[in-house]
Amino acid sequence: MGCTVNSGYATTKFLHEDACKHITEMGDTSISTNLNLLRESKNEPSEQGRESVWLPPPQGVVQINIDAALNVHNSRVGWEAAARNWNGNAIITWAWPEKLKGGAEVEEALAIRQSLATAIRKGWKAVQIQSDCKALVDKL
Repeated sequence: MGCTVNSGYATTKFLHEDACKHITEMGDTSISTNLNLLRESKNEPSEQGRESVWLPPPQGVVQINIDAALNVHNSRVGWEAAARNWNGNAIITWAWPEKLKGGAEVEEALAIRQSLATAIRKGWKAVQIQSDCKALVDKL
């Protein structure tokens, strides 16, 4: 499966590998509500100081917004993701609490890999990944 990854002005295609281990379907409000669908409905300043607004993917494409939140003091990280269709409807949100394996770029890459594994398990054929880690996307 090919995948498009977007961050700021960077766009990269890459392939998946590995498998995910924990998914929270919509309806588990403890995670899905708190994720705020990864800020897609808010206009928050980006790293460059510009406003960021969620835009839907093309028809037939599932867009997955991912993020990794690091707690360096406790050596923990939370990978979070929200998948939406081209109509803007939430399909699924999920989160993985993990032991910290690296810096922000490493953790964001692992979150992307887990999200792609989930997309494969779900049988999604066209997937667009969005990440706020421009440094990582530029390397892909």
